Amino acid sequence: MDTLFTICTIDPENMQFILTMAGVIIMFLISIVAFFLKSVYDTIKSLKESLTTLDKIVVSILEFKENFKEMDTALHLMINKTLDKHSEAIDKLGQEVAVLNSKIK
Repeated sequence: MDTLFTICTIDPENMQFILTMAGVIIMFLISIVAFFLKSVYDTIKSLKESLTTLDKIVVSILEFKENFKEMDTALHLMINKTLDKHSEAIDKLGQEVAVLNSKIK
């Protein structure tokens, strides 16, 4: 039993060296983790900015779509009025042609 304890006992100088090395290794590992966490944070920040930009683009596209529908409706109304006027003019001309044909016969 005494040999087991004598093997496991470490003098204070060696203990201080081991703890110093363990601290250095732990700090090194923490710095690696921090580096990767910073890169993940930067990536998330960039993606968030991109998402905000895409949201703005989608809103502007939807607004353009609504404005286009209104313009399209107004254009159709204007075209329909013009077609109605032309239809009336054609009807009048058809009646005049019919009257002239009846006079010729």
